Amino acid sequence: MKKRYNLLLTLCSFLLFGAIVFGIGPLKIYVETNIVYGDTVLPVLLQLAIIIIQFAAFLISYSVIFYSGYKFGVKRIKNQIFIFLGAVVFFYVGNTLVSYFTDPYFDAVELIYVVESVALELILHGVIIGYGLYTLNKIAGQRCLPFERLISFENPLQRTIAVSSLVLSGSKIISRIIYDIQIGAPETKEEVLEMIVYYASDILVGIVSYLIMTYLMIGFYSHDKKEKADA
Repeated sequence: MKKRYNLLLTLCSFLLFGAIVFGIGPLKIYVETNIVYGDTVLPVLLQLAIIIIQFAAFLISYSVIFYSGYKFGVKRIKNQIFIFLGAVVFFYVGNTLVSYFTDPYFDAVELIYVVESVALELILHGVIIGYGLYTLNKIAGQRCLPFERLISFENPLQRTIAVSSLVLSGSKIISRIIYDIQIGAPETKEEVLEMIVYYASDILVGIVSYLIMTYLMIGFYSHDKKEKADA
């Protein structure tokens, strides 16, 4: 059963990231640099698709790792950590290489920012996964599933999901604050409204992350329970 979750993690992370690196990403570059499509809504839609797919890959990966850590024990899922971190590196390195060969405006100086982005992403994911596995290791053997309520900070597994979602949302808010400080305060009502929408979307990321990971955990548990009953 553990191999099935290893396979699920591998397929979801690499396939979803691969869809961005080799599919939507190059298409977005082509559209942005094309005089016919560059000023249309298409680049915005492609960027939105990239954000959603990347978001889905991370949440599915977190859910698989946390559920596996809960079910099989933290010490038995080390290979999942390497699979996920490998997928993250593949995503950023692949994106950079594809941009280098397909984007006529790509500057080699951007490699510095790519390295910084990879390092920050690995730290972010390391914090999320590290906290989750630390918590799950402490409560090894404790019954956390099925969830009695949709939201419960008394349940260690749900608390792990909540903290992970908070870190994801918080990292976006902090990045937004740094960016706003660099460009200065908004000067018009439209800019104020735009800022409010952006911060609201960052908060929404945390809420949506919690709900998605919670329902994925419920799905994993229900599937395993049904499979065990049918055996």
